[in-house]
Amino acid sequence: MGFWSRLIGRSEAKAAVAEPINAVQIPSAYSMLFQTAEMTPYQCWNFYKSVAPFAKVVDLIADGVANLKPVVYVDGEPVTNHPVANFLNRPGFNRNRKRFIKELTVQELVSGTGYIQAYGNTEYAPAALDVLKSQFVSHFVGGDMWPLDYLYAEGTRSSRFRRDDNPRDFKWVDEYGMSEIIPIYDMDGDRRGVGMPRLLAIRNDVELRLKGIVHNNAMIDNGARLSGVLSYDAELTSDQEQSIQAQFEQRASGAHNAGRVLISAGGKANFTSLQQSLRDMDFAKLIEMVEDAIASRYNVPVTLFRTQAQTNNNYETAWNVLYDQAILPTYETVMSGVSAMFSRRFGQQIDIRHDALTTPILAKQAVARSGELYTKKLITKNEARAEIGYEPVLGGDFFYEPMGMVPQGEDIFTGIDDALGEGERPSPRMINTTAPAPDADKEKDKGKKVDNTFRDLKSAMQFLSQMQTPASLH
Repeated sequence: MGFWSRLIGRSEAKAAVAEPINAVQIPSAYSMLFQTAEMTPYQCWNFYKSVAPFAKVVDLIADGVANLKPVVYVDGEPVTNHPVANFLNRPGFNRNRKRFIKELTVQELVSGTGYIQAYGNTEYAPAALDVLKSQFVSHFVGGDMWPLDYLYAEGTRSSRFRRDDNPRDFKWVDEYGMSEIIPIYDMDGDRRGVGMPRLLAIRNDVELRLKGIVHNNAMIDNGARLSGVLSYDAELTSDQEQSIQAQFEQRASGAHNAGRVLISAGGKANFTSLQQSLRDMDFAKLIEMVEDAIASRYNVPVTLFRTQAQTNNNYETAWNVLYDQAILPTYETVMSGVSAMFSRRFGQQIDIRHDALTTPILAKQAVARSGELYTKKLITKNEARAEIGYEPVLGGDFFYEPMGMVPQGEDIFTGIDDALGEGERPSPRMINTTAPAPDADKEKDKGKKVDNTFRDLKSAMQFLSQMQTPASLH
């Protein structure tokens, strides 16, 4: 019965025989794909501890982010020896800069949200920074669905942070106003103010790999597959069955007994050989598929996982892609949250960027980029040297062109007029040696007799000399 028939039939008399209804709903394989349960930070952290490819991807990005040297910019200009740079070198709690950034990056990559607790009066520079573990953070939403409170409970330590009254850029401060919590994430998911873990999209792939590992371990522990079936013609007692089973577990199972045949004394016995195959243990393709899914979710080139697919060319390219699509974007995500906190506390527009010459890969990219721009005459030599951290050289702020180059489509006398100005504009006559110039009388009175041809040629030479002079960009 169709939809409209059922809708209209409600106003009619009840039918004598009810339409049969199938009470069992057939499960749809596709519907399960859209029922992904939300992953808690605790579950994400367990995956990080248990799944080697996932931990390798996270550590690969986090180590790259932590190795970048931060450079503090204030109002778009780099500042050396800024208090923020000095503070990041010793953020507190026995951490140095690399450890602080790596722990914060790992929390953000694994759980989707990294949390910083900044100690000290929230109106001044912080006294210390601590990285909180995401699995111990709980939040309580308000009427606008943004977190109203954050609760951090780890062991006997407990802190509650309440949102302030700022309607635009609110912050969460403890009841004493001496510390605040700063959530750092790339984007939120189903809940506001809480980052969505990337692991959620590949959860089924990672679980499949874990099940495969458990399955393989069980098969190895059980001897992979039975080599044969041993049956006795005579009926055995329960004690005899247990004794024979114990003999098989001791002498016919395990890696040290692979390929052996058990021979026991007793009555007549029949041995039936079974074909043995390790096809059930062939999970290599499954593992490759799972690694591809994890690597692609975190924008990590798969080449870094497969040694058999690596060459000198694609290995170097893979590292460049790793920095461009994974390490540098993650650094921007993490440090932008830190920069926002410092900007608010110092009352300056602070931006924490990275030094382009920190690692050999980035330095090689910077040299190639600056060299290409200089070759195409888009930047000067000193600007190219500044890109790669070298000091300027004498004459490096000018562009040098071949001698005698004149812009196409421009008349030389028009150029002379523009160069000399209205008061020094020469006469267009170039070969007139007999007719006196209009101001010849004045020149005679002043004792300055200048031939028209000489004056025009001198002006032309002056213009050409200006064309040959190197022009500065700035």
